Amino acid sequence: MPSYRVTLAIGRLRAGVAPDALLPAVAAAAAELTVLEASSVNVVSGEARLTVRFTADDDEIALQIGNAVAQTAETLAEIGDEKITRRTGSRWNTIATGHTEATLRSGYSAQQVRDAEAPHLAAGEPLMQRAAAGLAAVTADALGRRAQKSSEPVRQRIVILTGPGNNGGDALYAGAELAKRGTEVVVAPISERLHPEALAAARRAGATVLAVADVDAALAAADGADGADAILDGLFGTGSAGRPTPSLSGPAAALVAALLPILDRPNRPTVIAVDIPSGIDADTGAVDGPVLPADVTVTFGAFKAGLLREPAASLTGRIELVDIGLADQLARVVPLLRR
Repeated sequence: MPSYRVTLAIGRLRAGVAPDALLPAVAAAAAELTVLEASSVNVVSGEARLTVRFTADDDEIALQIGNAVAQTAETLAEIGDEKITRRTGSRWNTIATGHTEATLRSGYSAQQVRDAEAPHLAAGEPLMQRAAAGLAAVTADALGRRAQKSSEPVRQRIVILTGPGNNGGDALYAGAELAKRGTEVVVAPISERLHPEALAAARRAGATVLAVADVDAALAAADGADGADAILDGLFGTGSAGRPTPSLSGPAAALVAALLPILDRPNRPTVIAVDIPSGIDADTGAVDGPVLPADVTVTFGAFKAGLLREPAASLTGRIELVDIGLADQLARVVPLLRR
């Protein structure tokens, strides 16, 4: 049986991924599909390259295995060039190449991600806390970058737009973590039905919680001389997938409409979307109402297909993928798209 190897250029690790976690996860994904011969990470001319060597019946199967390895790796780190080679005698001949991280991104449906989460949730794993820790880390990094560019002291205030579901829970737990670090956190809820444990954690950490659907107070907290350094959009998440329309309505639409004008002003807040920008379809990328354009979208577990499709792709900003432990499950399914 011929020997093959897939080689990936490895960039920055995703938020929450330990340096020693990448190689075992990728090797395990390959070992489930084939006979694994070797795996390693080497630094060549300052660039980290991950190599997995395996056996396969033919080139077609080798390509499938190589894609599975790349899909697992991209949930844990930014990846660049991909090359799959076949051993012929003493030489390795290239059978396929990829060129940029964008060409290697796999977009999963909301249901695929929920199915991947299910066994972890059944086992009691704290997926929301993992997501929130990654979100807090990316937000803290964004605040730090903002402070470096500012000629004046940055007091680090964030406003969290909070909806009734798990998306709002992710945002609230992240807000609690940031409040513990000294960031001023203002919660702008659109519903009385917030995630109770996450809301309690935010309050214990010192977050200020505004009255429900108080658009004027939220706008005052985000705008002006004492305005926010960042806005976290935690209104709605992947529950938008498959609905007749993903558009925001009621208090959520009013809040986003009120905040949109301040994004055209100098020194405006950095907008960070939680999992997806609220108001887009997580599967199709459809948009038919107001959306708060993100500077950064922090997505959890996997790229959602809608983030990679227009018109939503133009509203996501930079996408940061946070590993929450779904790589093994996602390696067994065919993504909705690869871009």
